[in-house]
Amino acid sequence: MSKVKLRNDLIVSILLLILVFSISSSISLVQADAGGTGKYLGIVFKAIDTEDDDALRDSACYVIATKETSGQQFIFNATDDTDHLSDGTPVSLEKVAAGTVILTAHPSEGWIFLGFNYYDDGAWGDNNSYYKTEKYGTVEAIFDEIETVDITVSILTEFVASDGGIYELGFGSIFYEDDKIVSTDSGFPLSTTVTVPYSSTPTFNFVASDGNDLSCVIVSEEGEGGSTYYADFIETVLGEGYQYQFPPVEKNLALDAIFYSDGEAFIPGGNGVTVFLRDQEQDVGLSFLGTVGTGVSSGIYIATGFDPNDVVVWEITVSADLGDDLVLIALVYPEGISNPEDLRIYRGDSELAACDFDADGKITGRDVSDVANAVDGDLSTYDPKFDVYPPLSPDGDINSDDVNYINDLIGSKVSWEDITSPYIGDLPAGAPEGLVYPVDTDNNIVYGFTDHFSIFRGR
Repeated sequence: MSKVKLRNDLIVSILLLILVFSISSSISLVQADAGGTGKYLGIVFKAIDTEDDDALRDSACYVIATKETSGQQFIFNATDDTDHLSDGTPVSLEKVAAGTVILTAHPSEGWIFLGFNYYDDGAWGDNNSYYKTEKYGTVEAIFDEIETVDITVSILTEFVASDGGIYELGFGSIFYEDDKIVSTDSGFPLSTTVTVPYSSTPTFNFVASDGNDLSCVIVSEEGEGGSTYYADFIETVLGEGYQYQFPPVEKNLALDAIFYSDGEAFIPGGNGVTVFLRDQEQDVGLSFLGTVGTGVSSGIYIATGFDPNDVVVWEITVSADLGDDLVLIALVYPEGISNPEDLRIYRGDSELAACDFDADGKITGRDVSDVANAVDGDLSTYDPKFDVYPPLSPDGDINSDDVNYINDLIGSKVSWEDITSPYIGDLPAGAPEGLVYPVDTDNNIVYGFTDHFSIFRGR
């Protein structure tokens, strides 16, 4: 064998050896890092208040890094302390490979995310930040522990409907911890911010001005996409002056109160709208599972002369279009009623029921006599229940028109339909859950469902 051939064979052998080594090395890298070349990303979970660092590292906060090209995701948990920076700071470390990742932080309950701080260039980034990986890149995820939340409390004095119409609203005040904080009274703001402890359940009380009453309370989450709901019969105490207690508050909220004239309730419109009516110290709550447009409900306590142990009658009307949805009625009954668990709510003809003074279900000569006696009585003893003409629109005077009107109705029968809530278990869609149907003897409320309004009689 010549020296030249030997040299050439040796060179080929060396080249083959180098090639084999290169191939085997490449296979090893692929097996170790399916994403490509080795680049590490470390996420340091940092509280804005360093005293909260330990609590943050015990929390369920986490960060996701998503590869921009492949969509592959890497999860970094606040509880991960398997690696540390040179100064001993715990870091969640993952091999993410070269390229750009999108960082998104996910705070757990009790925490809010403030932003990312890039160790490499000192830049500050928001959520959904794009980050180009380095060989050993490190990013701080800054969180803040929530200790308080803000509730913006306001009284609305006008409401602009979807059709452009403007409703002038009523007057009243809102109290928090016995202090009047907002009011339509002179010298008070119509809106203020109350700071409360995180996860507390603050209570607000509503006091209407003379000639007004609370119509509804609207609670909303501040910011885009926040939900809106109406204070309902569970959180609002009927019959004891209205108050609303928040469920545990864990985000900034807004509370808007609407006051309206006595015996009427303004309906903002929408789904799950709850409004309150009060007249003659009698309370009714109405929950519209769905309404079409803005409107007003009105209520008149007609049968003031009835024995409260026997019957309570309200005239309830509504001008908002209800569509095809049901309405939940919550009627507060007075103390002292015998066997309240047997109370019922009936719907009947408005005009006839208003003239049935002795509640015997028909118009008789006794009812005519009652009106005639009211005509002969002293004007200072004017009783609006005998002012029956024009129908359901008292003109302030009891005279022969009222007598003649009711005399023409003699022999008419009042037709009543039992609309007491039949629901004990399965409720119609949209009905508030957690209520005691049909009679809540703890809160003196009897519930009913109806698809339209006229007069309601509870006994």
